[in-house]
Amino acid sequence: MTLRRQVWRGAVAVSTGQVASQALSLTRNILVARLLSPWDVGVAAALAVTLALVEMLSDLSVDKVLIQSERGDEPAMQGTAHSVLVLRGVLLALVLLALSGPVSALFNVPGARWAFACGALVPLIRGFTHLDPVRVQRGMRYLPVTLAEVCPQALATVAAWPVAVWVGNYAAVLWLMIGQSVATVVFSHLLARRRYELSFDRQSLRILTAFALPLVANGLLLFAANQGDRAIVGAAYSMDVLGVYAVAAVLIGTPGFILAKTATALGLPILARVQGSPGPFLTRYSLCIEALCLIAAAVAVPLIVGGDRLVTLVYGHQYSGAQAYVAWLGAMYAVWALRIGPTLAAMSRGDTVNAVVANIARACALVGVIGATAMGAGLEWVVIWGLAGEGAALLVSTRRLRRVHGVPQVLTWQPASLVGIAIGAALLASPVGIGNGSAWEVGIAVIVLEACVCAAAAGLCPALRGEVIRAFRWSRDRAGIVVGTQAS
Repeated sequence: MTLRRQVWRGAVAVSTGQVASQALSLTRNILVARLLSPWDVGVAAALAVTLALVEMLSDLSVDKVLIQSERGDEPAMQGTAHSVLVLRGVLLALVLLALSGPVSALFNVPGARWAFACGALVPLIRGFTHLDPVRVQRGMRYLPVTLAEVCPQALATVAAWPVAVWVGNYAAVLWLMIGQSVATVVFSHLLARRRYELSFDRQSLRILTAFALPLVANGLLLFAANQGDRAIVGAAYSMDVLGVYAVAAVLIGTPGFILAKTATALGLPILARVQGSPGPFLTRYSLCIEALCLIAAAVAVPLIVGGDRLVTLVYGHQYSGAQAYVAWLGAMYAVWALRIGPTLAAMSRGDTVNAVVANIARACALVGVIGATAMGAGLEWVVIWGLAGEGAALLVSTRRLRRVHGVPQVLTWQPASLVGIAIGAALLASPVGIGNGSAWEVGIAVIVLEACVCAAAAGLCPALRGEVIRAFRWSRDRAGIVVGTQAS
C-alpha cells in the first residue's frame, strides 16, 4: 500500500475516532451542565484544572517516544515506558493527596477537599495503561488507539445521566472521571497485541529521559498555556463564573482539540519517517501545515460568528453569560491549533525544546490575564490576552524551527495568513451573531466567509492545491476506466 493511501486511510480512521471521542465527551459535559448548577460545574472545573496541573507538570510523553524513536518498536523500550508510567502515577497520586487541602482553599471550596483527595485515583489508575495501541501507530495502524479512546468515552457518556441524577452535585463528575480511567486501562490491555510487561532497560531509559526532560520543564508552561486562564478565573471570580467560562471553552475548543489530536496522530509518523531527508521533509511539512491552516480557518468562522448562540442553545440560558467573549474564544483556539504544525515538525526530529520556548511565550500572556482580572475587567480581556499569547507562541516556534531545522518561516506563515484573514473577517461579522441578527443572517454570513476562505486557500496553499488536483485527476481517470470497462 502506498504512503498516500495509508495517509488517507489513517486520516479517515483518526478523524472519525476523534470526532466520535470529542462528541461523546461534549455530550457528557452537556448532560452534566444541564443537570447540575453552574456552581457545581465550576467546582468540577476546578478539580479538572488541578488534575491537569499535576499531570502536565510530569508529562513525559513516553507514548510519543514510541512513535518517534528508531527503537520505539523494541519490547525493552515499551516495557521501560510502562515502568515509567506506573511510577509517575504513584507519585502524582501522592502529590494530589498532599495538595487537596491548599487547592480547595485556593478555590474557596473547603467542603470539596475530599473530592480533590479522591481525584488522586485518576492518575494512579491511568499509570497502568498499556502502550501497545499507541506503538502500532508506527505502522500507520490507528484502529486500536482509536477504540482505546472512544470506548471509555462511550461508557462514561452512557453513565453520565444516571450518575448525575443519582449524585446530584459536582461529585458526579469525579466518579465519572474515575470510571473512565478504569475503562481506559481495561481497553488498552484488551486491544494490545503484546503482553503487558514492566522492565528496566538503561539504554531505553536514556532515550526516554533525553526526550522527556525538556517536557518536564515544559509542564508548568503547558499548564499555563492550556489551563492557566481557568485557574485564574476560578481564583479571582466565583465558581458560577468559572462554570460558565469552562463549559464555553470546552464547546468552542472541541473542534480545535479534534484537529490537534488528528494532526498529531497523522503528522508525527509521517514526518518522522523522513526526518533525515530535508527535501521530502519540507514537502510533507508544507502539505501538513497547509491542510491544518485550511481546516482551522474553516472551523473558526462559524464559531466566531455564531458561537454565542451555540453556547446558549447547547447549555441553556443559565450559561448566556459567555456571550461577551465567545467570539474571542473561537479566534484563540484557531491560532492554538496552528501551533501544532511547527511543534510536530520539531518533535518528529526529536526536538522537544521547541514546545518549551513556544509555551514560554504563551505563558507570558498570563501577566496580562492577571492584570485584567485584578482590575475587574470583563472575561473577554482574559481571552484577548490568551489570543495574543498564542500568536506570540506561534512566532517563536516558527523562528526556532527555521534556525534549528532549516524550515523556512514562509512555509508556515503563508498558509497561516489564511487563518488571520478568516479570524479578522469573522470578528467583523460577529455582531451579526451577538446582536439581533436572525439565524438566516448568521447562516448567510458564515457561507459567504467560508467561500472566501476556500478562494483564498487556492492562492495561499500551493502544496494542498496540488494534492487536490492530483486527487481529482485520479478520480477522473478511475471513473474513465470504469466507464470504459462497462462499455466494453
